[in-house]
Amino acid sequence: MARAPRRIAAPKRAACAAAGSARVPEPGPLERAIALLRAFVDGQEHWGVRELAAATGEPTSTTHRLLARMRALGWLEFDEELKRYRVGFELLRVGAVLSHRHRIGQAAIPALESLASGLDESAWFFLHDAARARVACIAERSPARALRLPPPLGHEERLWSGPAGWAVLAALPAAEADAALRDADIDPIERQLLRERLPELNREGFCAGSSALLPEVIVIAAAVHDAAGAPRGSLCVAVPRVRFREEDARRFGIAVRDEARHLSYLLGATLLGGASAGSWHDAASAISALMRRQSPDLPMTPALGGGQSNLEDLQMGRAAYCLTTAVSLEDAFHGGSGAGTAHPRLASVMTLSALYLHVFTRPGIRLRTIADLAGLCVSPGAEGFSSARLFRELLEDSGIKPADAPRRGGAVLHLDYPEGQRLFRAGKVDVLFWLTGLNNAVCGDLARTPEVGMPSLPEAVLAKFVAHHPGYSLATMAAGGRSIHTLKVPTVIATVIDRPQDEVFRLAKVVHENRHELAVQGVLDGNADTIGPCPARVPIHPGARRYWEQGEPPPAPGRARRRPG
Repeated sequence: MARAPRRIAAPKRAACAAAGSARVPEPGPLERAIALLRAFVDGQEHWGVRELAAATGEPTSTTHRLLARMRALGWLEFDEELKRYRVGFELLRVGAVLSHRHRIGQAAIPALESLASGLDESAWFFLHDAARARVACIAERSPARALRLPPPLGHEERLWSGPAGWAVLAALPAAEADAALRDADIDPIERQLLRERLPELNREGFCAGSSALLPEVIVIAAAVHDAAGAPRGSLCVAVPRVRFREEDARRFGIAVRDEARHLSYLLGATLLGGASAGSWHDAASAISALMRRQSPDLPMTPALGGGQSNLEDLQMGRAAYCLTTAVSLEDAFHGGSGAGTAHPRLASVMTLSALYLHVFTRPGIRLRTIADLAGLCVSPGAEGFSSARLFRELLEDSGIKPADAPRRGGAVLHLDYPEGQRLFRAGKVDVLFWLTGLNNAVCGDLARTPEVGMPSLPEAVLAKFVAHHPGYSLATMAAGGRSIHTLKVPTVIATVIDRPQDEVFRLAKVVHENRHELAVQGVLDGNADTIGPCPARVPIHPGARRYWEQGEPPPAPGRARRRPG
């Protein structure tokens, strides 16, 4: 079935629609260029200059100039035979990366495949845009049968326009649903009828019907929630009206509801790791894979994150578990060291292994003191990373604030590890200041690069820092045939105190019993003996406490084990 071209909103009208009734300025070149790109998403695949100008309401000359510019940048290509523009290589590349990075869209794929194969109908996932009271389809799976619906990827509609949005509206708190409906551009009687239906739809857990934009389709939808219980979107099954039977509505609805609940659990049972090339990223992926294999009824979803920001997301209900440092967890729990408000719901599960401070310098750069860092361009990881916090604390102990760096000729760039390494090798960053595991592949590559320096920090300065910052300890690393003085801090798994006890017990059990496998994967230190109860002054989750009291083997000889408490 061919997809019918849509009328593309002109930039000014599109901007007004996105902002509701708020007054917006006249569109500039950026808005006009984005409107043209949207035409290739929401409309047909190939456009001539005159046709696109007519569809968007722009002058032909303006359209021609913007298309030529985007062609030069690789966002569009020009077909010499058809004399029309199409999506270019760069836009395809960006789209592929962003689609892969979108955690919710990726997590929805198994549920969509289950529905499409089990019900033999098209399955769609619509993402909720709370700021604009709309939903948009970002993932789909088609059935095997010949008569099927075209993929609606990119299709968007307002929350009150059809079942995909109704399911989200019904899952919103009453005040938020009322606020969204007050702005609905629909008949007042229709608005009131929909408002009265929401409690029933919420109790039922699914809804069915058609939308004004897809009148030929009956959609059965159920809301998908995140760890905080907020609706993040809706899982849908779409049936052509010509073969829809009323007696199938409830059977389909229950199937969609059950898959939506399972997907909600997966989003709720998220384990936040670290940067895309850091030790925590590997650890989160390995632990999540272990849980899927050994405890399939309690799977976990790995996600990117950063030490201190992980704890904020955990406290806000955006995840169920996170990797962080013992120092960050203790400060967040008690509200110390710049953490601000105390977070008494936090709890510890276990210690994994240590993170070590790695400092890399470009050729010709020598670090004699910590204060020298203030005069250089330094990347201490992304904002919220544990390494960024350590960098700030080391400078402050030397009497320097990171904000003073520009006056000393330096700069602080908060980049994730892959981007930091790229700019470092390009000569745009002088120093990489990373807190990561000994098995980090990126650090291994840098350490083996002859021209890259790996200085040993002053031992006296480090000893003074450790004395004033409990949780850190002195350490040495081998690099280039010599020992480097540095710092280390334990990595821990944290959760919230009201997480189900049996779930936390099973997490501790699976990770501890497979510690040697995790050590082989580089997630734990080589001997796997670093794993155990968390040393931070934070309550141990009752489920983890039960495991350590019932299932923990005797500690290794010569190694004291702190009792839970």
